[in-house]
Amino acid sequence: MCYATRSAGRHVAGCPGRRAVVRGGRRRTDLRPAGLGAEMINAASRRDFQVVQALTLIFGTAIIAINLIADLAVALLDPRTTWR
Repeated sequence: MCYATRSAGRHVAGCPGRRAVVRGGRRRTDLRPAGLGAEMINAASRRDFQVVQALTLIFGTAIIAINLIADLAVALLDPRTTWR
């Protein structure tokens, strides 16, 4: 569903995930898709608990994986670290 609004001298038109802002004759198009954080906020506001739970699991798994990679990198690169 596309939208178009005019507010305080700014013209905003586009579709979700794509926004074009026209100011003073210049047009800037923002093509960045909405991220997982924005999806988490939208799902929480819609009370979509399955999506919130799935994204929480994804975020938690990603944090644990990144910490594991960082710990292994320190263990391999730091000569003071010993393997037991």
